[in-house]
Amino acid sequence: MGHSRLEPHRTLSRHSDILSTEVSGQIALMSIPNGCYYSLNSVASEIWRKLEQPTQVGQIAATLADEYSGDPEQIEKDLQETLGQWLALHLIEVSAPLHP
Repeated sequence: MGHSRLEPHRTLSRHSDILSTEVSGQIALMSIPNGCYYSLNSVASEIWRKLEQPTQVGQIAATLADEYSGDPEQIEKDLQETLGQWLALHLIEVSAPLHP
């Protein structure tokens, strides 16, 4: 559990050595350094798409809340969990802010 929560202003981007491929709406990731495939469910696929450009955590949460008529708190929790896992697997990275 001890994940530190990603603050909304944190900017995340995809790691450059991750390949992604889309098969019938679901995204599969290939991590070359880990030598692993990860297949993403539809919500995770959506989050991955949003990281095509470096994007702030708060921005992702806001657009997900718009697209899924779910409980924003639950969406935020799932988002944090997914992003936390991806960071741990080095699928994404936290970018330095462009302007402090």
